[in-house]
Amino acid sequence: MSAPMVFIILPFVASIVFWFIQQKRKLTIISATGLSLLLGLTALFQKIDSALRIGPLAINFQSTMTILGRSFILDNADRIFLAFVFLSLFFWFIGANIFQTSTKFLPLSLAIVSLLTAGLAVEPFLYSAILVELAVIISLPLLIRRGSPVGKGLLRYLVFQSLALPMIMLAGWILSGVQTNYSDMNQLYIAALLLGLGFAFWLGIFPFHMWIPEFCSENDPYINGFILSIFPVSVILIMMNYINGLSWLNDATFISPALSVCGTLMVVTGGIWAAVQIDIRRIFGYAVIIETGFMLLCISLRNELGTQLFYYTIFTRALELGLISMAIAYFQKSELGTDIAEYSGKLKGHPMSSIALVVALFSCAGIPLLASFPTRTALFSHFSENPGTILWVLIGMAALLVLACNVLRILLKNGNSNWRISETTPQTILFILGVLTLFFIGMFPSLFLEVIWSKISIVLIMQ
Repeated sequence: MSAPMVFIILPFVASIVFWFIQQKRKLTIISATGLSLLLGLTALFQKIDSALRIGPLAINFQSTMTILGRSFILDNADRIFLAFVFLSLFFWFIGANIFQTSTKFLPLSLAIVSLLTAGLAVEPFLYSAILVELAVIISLPLLIRRGSPVGKGLLRYLVFQSLALPMIMLAGWILSGVQTNYSDMNQLYIAALLLGLGFAFWLGIFPFHMWIPEFCSENDPYINGFILSIFPVSVILIMMNYINGLSWLNDATFISPALSVCGTLMVVTGGIWAAVQIDIRRIFGYAVIIETGFMLLCISLRNELGTQLFYYTIFTRALELGLISMAIAYFQKSELGTDIAEYSGKLKGHPMSSIALVVALFSCAGIPLLASFPTRTALFSHFSENPGTILWVLIGMAALLVLACNVLRILLKNGNSNWRISETTPQTILFILGVLTLFFIGMFPSLFLEVIWSKISIVLIMQ
């Protein structure tokens, strides 16, 4: 048995089975939730290239699987990502039942995660572009609603994600011609530019980011939350595989500054544009841009601290974006509209979802005692010799803080209704757990990191 068989083939086959039995909603939810939890715990506790014990039976849990001449390799360095995606799926599946999302969500999300994992594992790594494109195509049935016209945001999502494929494949073709002789620097720089454009299209890096808020304003907030919390993390890890797999690119002096500049631009532009938005769904899109910017800032360090901060960020980011998307999904199902002005005084009637939304926004802004604060302060300490970066990042964070305060002000306005909890009991529990977790991680960041690092043997992906 191999790790790719467990974490790629098994969920993909399960997604096909769940697709055909999706009308049996309760059975599908229980099975998919149980499978994602099992895979997440396996990634968390079971070391790869060691014996997998099931009672008296011991099975060699290998790291490599070969299909059609292509190797798929998942080692211990990938276990954090595997634990992240499958445990995230576990909570998204629980929320799917609570918020009554489409029955297509469970099988298609499993297939998407399987393909993204395959994209991270495949060797040669240039084939990951094809697998990511397949994941994008499989996500379309989740986003297209029968009887509704296809919006511009969805079309731009498909176009920008698809443009990355020829860019990266063309870069691979150029590199294949110079792989034995790196003396032709012009071709290497062209290949680096094409790779950069490909990942810029995938991640929505400035100035290719404007499709994200438009995409969020057209589609189901819950599905937006899942796609935009999983895709960027997977793509950034694939990007690091590209950088580490090409020695000339790994040694290039422009990598760290380029990542830092891109991350800074995303934080400042995302924060400023979010502060002037009136559509709550577009605000979520700009929050995604800001969080992706901070991930790029983390990996721009390219050292052990950057690795730790990156893995810390992907968990806190998923929690923040998950809470925001669930709160927006709840508001839409409650027919509250999308204009922030319509939320005036709604804290009294919808306290749990309102508090979850505000706390998640404050956490994104890096307020003390919340989950993102330790990451932000650690980044500032590292960039102390580059005050320009700190200043621009602070501007973006301040703009997001202004937005969060404005949302809180609108929710606290005097309304005509009395205090009551309109959320169902499962929704209330989910919102409370999410908010408490944000506070817990923010107050005990070292404990949170220690739990991750004590269970997973890290092999640094950024040398």
